Amino acid sequence: MSNFFSFDSSYQYEPVMRPLDPKVIDREMETLRKKIMESIKQIIDQKDLSRSEIAMAARISPAIAGQIFRGDCAKVSTDRLLRIARRMGLKPKLKLEAEP
Repeated sequence: MSNFFSFDSSYQYEPVMRPLDPKVIDREMETLRKKIMESIKQIIDQKDLSRSEIAMAARISPAIAGQIFRGDCAKVSTDRLLRIARRMGLKPKLKLEAEP
């Protein structure tokens, strides 16, 4: 029986994905959260919202509203920040760029 597939063993395959340093990913995610938080804070400042108004508008707990009010995004997940941004009238856009 003949083999239907033939492979050239001399061909050098390039990896599709490369390993990433978890510390780099953590820093990038922190930067993303900070940018989202800054946009939310701009809306808060423009509308002169209180913590309780933020909590009601975004449908979040007062504790989370307090973290947002202080700009403390370390304990607030990215997906939660995106949902809060949508509830505050922001439409997030994502732009990915290839690394050199």
